[in-house]
Amino acid sequence: AGVTKAVPAAARCVVVGGGVAGVSAAYHLAQRGWTDTVLLERDRLTSGTTWHAAGLMGRIAGSARVTKMRRESAELYQQLAAETGKETGFVQYGGLTIATNPERLHLIKNWARLASALGTDCRIVSPEEAKARAPILNTTDVQGALWSPDDGQINPVDATTVVAAAAKRSGVKIFEHTPVVQILKDDEGRVCGVQTPSGAIAAETVLLACGMWTRQIAGDAGAVAPLWPCEHEYFLTEAIPEAADLPVVRSYDEHLYLKHDAGKVLVGLFEDGAKVAFKDQSRVPDDFSFGSFPDDMDHLEPHLLTAMHRLPVLAERGISSYFSGPESFTPDGNEMIGEFPDVPGLFVAAGYCSHGITCGPASGRMIAEWIEASAEGKGLREEWFGMDVRRFHGMHWGDEARIKPRASEILGRQYGMTFPHEPPRTARGMVHSPLRDALTARGAVWAVAGCHERPEYFGTGEHLPGSWGEQAWHTYTRDECLAARNAAALFDQSSFTKLVVHGPEAEALLQRVCSASVARAVNRCVYTLVLNPAGGIESECTVTRLAPDRFLLVSGSAMRTKDAAWVREAIAPSERGLVTVDDATEELAVLGVYGPAARGLLETVVGADFSDEAMPAGWAKTLDVHGVDVTFVRTAYTGEVGWELYIAAEDDVLGVYNAIVGLGDAFGLQHGGALALDTLRLEAGHPRWGADISAAETPAEVGLGHAVSPRKPAFVGRDALPTAATTKKLQLFKVDAVEGPGKPYLLPGEPVFNPSGERVGEITSAAYSFCFDGLYAFAHVESSVGSALEGLTVRSTVHGGAHDTPDRVHPLVPQAQSPLAQSRAAPSV
Repeated sequence: AGVTKAVPAAARCVVVGGGVAGVSAAYHLAQRGWTDTVLLERDRLTSGTTWHAAGLMGRIAGSARVTKMRRESAELYQQLAAETGKETGFVQYGGLTIATNPERLHLIKNWARLASALGTDCRIVSPEEAKARAPILNTTDVQGALWSPDDGQINPVDATTVVAAAAKRSGVKIFEHTPVVQILKDDEGRVCGVQTPSGAIAAETVLLACGMWTRQIAGDAGAVAPLWPCEHEYFLTEAIPEAADLPVVRSYDEHLYLKHDAGKVLVGLFEDGAKVAFKDQSRVPDDFSFGSFPDDMDHLEPHLLTAMHRLPVLAERGISSYFSGPESFTPDGNEMIGEFPDVPGLFVAAGYCSHGITCGPASGRMIAEWIEASAEGKGLREEWFGMDVRRFHGMHWGDEARIKPRASEILGRQYGMTFPHEPPRTARGMVHSPLRDALTARGAVWAVAGCHERPEYFGTGEHLPGSWGEQAWHTYTRDECLAARNAAALFDQSSFTKLVVHGPEAEALLQRVCSASVARAVNRCVYTLVLNPAGGIESECTVTRLAPDRFLLVSGSAMRTKDAAWVREAIAPSERGLVTVDDATEELAVLGVYGPAARGLLETVVGADFSDEAMPAGWAKTLDVHGVDVTFVRTAYTGEVGWELYIAAEDDVLGVYNAIVGLGDAFGLQHGGALALDTLRLEAGHPRWGADISAAETPAEVGLGHAVSPRKPAFVGRDALPTAATTKKLQLFKVDAVEGPGKPYLLPGEPVFNPSGERVGEITSAAYSFCFDGLYAFAHVESSVGSALEGLTVRSTVHGGAHDTPDRVHPLVPQAQSPLAQSRAAPSV
C-alpha cells in the first residue's frame, strides 16, 4: 500500500477515480479555469480497468457524435504528448474491419459513408486488398472490408499518464492511495464534499469517474448509476514475426478483434453470453486493484476455434497467455455522464463500455463543460441525451438483478448485429401496461420505451427478423397507418411520462419552466417546449390544467427521470412546500384513439357529444365510461381527429378498452403500435424530441416558434432566444429515387450532401409513408445552405450489393407542407 498524503481542506471540484475518464475530466476542468480541482484515486492511477484495456484507437463509429469524439480524443493524446514530452505508445498500423455476410457489408459501407463525410480517411476495399494488408488472415469468406489508415493502438497506462501530467501542469492536485469513504451532503441533500481517511474535503461539485465502483459509491450517496462489470477476455499468441505490420483487425461477425502486440498477436473477444463479473456479489470488492479473473478454457474454446479460422497460423504457434479483466457496461451501451437527478452537485463520467480509451478525453471535455455550465447557471446547446445519466429511471435500474444480465448482453452487442428497432432481450418487463394480456392476445410485439413495455406493432406476437432493407414488419405497420388515416386506430400510450404538478404555486412554477403560457382555463391543454438558459430545447410536452392548482405534464417515454428532475430543480426556495411534482407515469394508463372515425366511435362508446363545439382541439373533458372516470384530451399528433384517454391504472382499464374494441369493428378500428405512430406524425409534419429536436436546437431552428409565448412572464431561456445563434434549419423532404418500402431504409445520422458533395446536414428521422406512397425525412440543414435547398441529396447503400457497388444517390425534394397537408389542400377529383 502507498502512503496517503494529507488532502486539502477544500476544492472547487473533487474528481473520484484515476483512470482515463477521471484524469481527462480533471484536465479539461483546469483548462476552464477550475485549477482548484482535486483528483482522488483509491490505489494507483489506472488500477481499475484502464490498465488492461486493449488500447485500440479506432476512428470509425456508427454515429456522428462518437466519430467526432474518437477523432478529438486521438488528437488530444497527440497534443498532450507533445506538450508534456511523454509518450503515449501510439502506433498507427491502420484498421481493417472485415465483413463476411451481406448485412455486415451493408453496415460497414454505411459507416464509411458517414465517416468520410465527417472528414475521416477511410474506404471500402476488396477481399483481395484486405488480404494484401493483412496477409496472415484467412479471407476466403470475406466479402469486403473497411480500411481506416489512421487507426492504431495506444498504451493505456502511458496515455493516462500523459493526460494526468498535463492536468498537474494545469494545477490539478492528484492524490493516489486516497479512497473516498463517503460523499458528504448538506441538510438539503446537496453535495458538500467528500470524506477520506486523511480528512474531509469541502466541495460543491463531486465527479464520480470511478469505473466499475461508480455504481456502489453513487448508491451510498443516494444516486443510481446503472452499470456492472463483465469479464472482457483476450489471449496472446506465441511469437508470430509475420504479424509485425498487422493492422488492427475487427471481425464483428466472429465477435473478435486482432492486434499486433510485441511480436505476438492479441485476440480479444466481445462475445454473446459474456460472463458477469462478481456475479454472486452485490458490490465490486474495494481492493480489486490491477485484478484479473481465472482462466476459463471451457468458455474460451469455441472462440479459440473461431480465431483459428480467421488466423490459421494460430494452429501452429499456439497461445502464450490468457487474460480476463473487468469492463463496465450500461443498459444501452452508451457511456453515462451528467449530473445525478437525486443528488445536486454529484456528477458522473463512467460506463464507457470498453470505449474509455477511444472516447475518454472527449468525454472529459464534455463533462467539464457540463459542470461549468451547471455552476454558472448556463445551458448547453448540445445533443448529449444519449449519454445523460438521466436517461435511466433509477427506481427500476437500481436492481442488480436487472443490470447484471443486461451488461452481459451489451458486451455481446458491441460486435453483434443489431437491426433497427431490435429490442434488448434481458431485463424486460420492468413496467407493464395494464392491458398487457389483452394486447398480447391481439398479437402485440413488445419493445421497451424507457423502462416501459409498449407495443411496436401488431402481428404474430413474435419479433420478426430485421434487416437494412425492407422490414418484415412493414406489412403490419402499413395496415395500422392506413387504418389511422382512413378509419380509426387504437394505440396503447401508457409509456408516456406523466407528471402531476400541484399546489398553490404550480402555475408560477410551470410558467417559468414552459415556453408557452399555461395560465389557461381549467381543462385547457397546451403544447409547449422546455428550454435551458441558452435557449436549447430540453423537452417538449403537453400541459393540461386539471384544476386551478393542478396540472398534468405529459412527455416522451424516455424523459421520465430527466423531466421530473428538471421541473423539481426549478422550484424556488420560496415555493418549497407550496408546489409538488409527482411522477404518475405508472399510475395512469393512456389510450390513443385517432382517425376520421374516432369521433363516431367514441360518441357511440361514451354516449356523449364529441363534436368540435363540445370537444374542441386542445381541450380536455372527464367523462364516465362504464363507471370509470376517463379524461379525454383532444390532440393532433397524427394529424387526424383524435383523443388521448387517461385512466387511473387501478381502475377498470380493461373494461374501458373492451368497450372501445367491442364496438370498433363497425368503425374500422385497428390496433396500432409505436412504429406506425412515428410514421403518422412524420406524415403530419410533426418533429419529435430525441429525433429531430434536442437541446442543441432552438425553437426557431426547428420551426417551433409557435410554442413560445414571448409576452408572458419570464421563463427559462427567453432572454437567450433573441441572440441565440442559428446554425441549422429543420426541413421536411421527400426522398426521390426510391424503389419502395425499405429501399432505401434511411437511418438517423445519414449525411445530407450539397451539389459539390460536401456534407451540409444530416437526416434526423425518416419513414416510408404507405398512405402517401413515398419516403419522407426530416433533416437538419446547415444555415450556410440558406434557401437553396434544391440539389441536396442523400446516399444509400444498395442492399445486397457487392463491396464495389456504388451508393445510390437520392435527390431530396423540400416540402413546403407535410404530405398530409398537401393531400387535404389538393382539389378532389
